[in-house]
Amino acid sequence: MAILGSGLLPAADKLTVLEALFAGGMYRPDQNSFMLYPERRLPSFLDKNVVPQSDVAANPLLSGLIDSGNTSVVQRDAAGRYRFNADFRNERDLAAALDRLAEEEPRRELVVAHRDAVMRTYEAVFNHHAYAGRSGSMYAYEGIGSIYWHMVAKLLVVVQESILEATDENEPADTVDRLVEFYWRIRSGLGFEKTAVEFGAFPMDPYSHTPKHAGAQQPGMTGQVKEEILTRSLELGLRIESGEITFDPILLRPAAFLKSAGDWQVRLGDGSREVLELQSDTLGFTVCQVPVIVSRVEGPAAIEIEGADGSRHRTDGLVVDRQASKAIFERSGGVAVVRAFVPKSALSDDYRG
Repeated sequence: MAILGSGLLPAADKLTVLEALFAGGMYRPDQNSFMLYPERRLPSFLDKNVVPQSDVAANPLLSGLIDSGNTSVVQRDAAGRYRFNADFRNERDLAAALDRLAEEEPRRELVVAHRDAVMRTYEAVFNHHAYAGRSGSMYAYEGIGSIYWHMVAKLLVVVQESILEATDENEPADTVDRLVEFYWRIRSGLGFEKTAVEFGAFPMDPYSHTPKHAGAQQPGMTGQVKEEILTRSLELGLRIESGEITFDPILLRPAAFLKSAGDWQVRLGDGSREVLELQSDTLGFTVCQVPVIVSRVEGPAAIEIEGADGSRHRTDGLVVDRQASKAIFERSGGVAVVRAFVPKSALSDDYRG
């Protein structure tokens, strides 16, 4: 997500990154989504804390302690493998043990000469600096094998941003289409696109993560909710550019439109409720509590603004002028309804739904 949103990659290279994501070790086919990291295999308990024999042999302090039977730093187990003292919690405990050895006259010079090498071996064995918390050591709570849904939603946001950048920069149509295809592939892996059996929970609820061994876990107001709100507007065709409301069908799917007519109850800015009738081949949503009705039509693109005074103003194209947009954003009450007429030819019937 960082590299896709950095502004450094051209659209073609972004496609390469997305292709690699779906083909790589972070992709989980069972959930059609992505883990935080490629799944790692943890060493068994007995495979931990093993000091390489070569490190012991090359360090006179360690080999001398072994030969003398001193187990304050290292010891040999029943299988003949060398291990650091099991009471050590971190390198501070090791340092304290070395300090105590340095107080013994016969070992003082050895400790001074080989202390740094012992500390380096300790870090190489435990690799504390690479510790990534639960993501690298646990199997739940966004741990090993887990999908962290907020991060997947962030990926959705950055791919949507990439689509807009590609269209604004007049990238080839097939490049834009591939980005759109990846967007919907990522979207299809999110919870509400799944059955309860697939998701392991009620799909419309936001959940923190899905581990490999169970369904979705930790319900609540996760960051995914914010990302879903950010991406939803463009999926409905809404885009705001330079202070003007614009209707862009790049992610608007035919499946979003009603198959039959129905009533739509809207709460307006003054707190009152109004029932609007939506015809087939339309969809409705609100912007700053102003009803917006988008229609899929055979004719040309157009915008119709219905004022609170009953007036109607129709213009060609899909841009709400600055004055009307300002009135909507300020919730002044001057605009009653916005109607956008989107040509059917601007919508795709393939992977977009």
